[in-house]
Amino acid sequence: MVDGLDECDHETRQELMAAMEKLRLADSGLLKIFLASRNDMDLADAYQGGYHIEVCSGDNKNDIEKFVEFKLNGNKWCQKYFLSSVRRNIVDIFKRKGQGM
Repeated sequence: MVDGLDECDHETRQELMAAMEKLRLADSGLLKIFLASRNDMDLADAYQGGYHIEVCSGDNKNDIEKFVEFKLNGNKWCQKYFLSSVRRNIVDIFKRKGQGM
């Protein structure tokens, strides 16, 4: 599993991609490679034969909301010192600001 390949500088990215390709070709079909990355053109071109699943930043909005609500509601200090309207406001801020998570 490789996450953030798009965040490597171009030369390092090419070296890593070449090393993964060498491993893949040397393997007899047992090696599985999972890449999590933004949709950069060189990556899309290099791996066009693979399976692609696109996840947009808005896809996790409900997950963020559930997680923050769970943490706020499960914390006795937050329940004691934050009004429910304040907790709701915190959840809304995380939903709005968490688009790149």
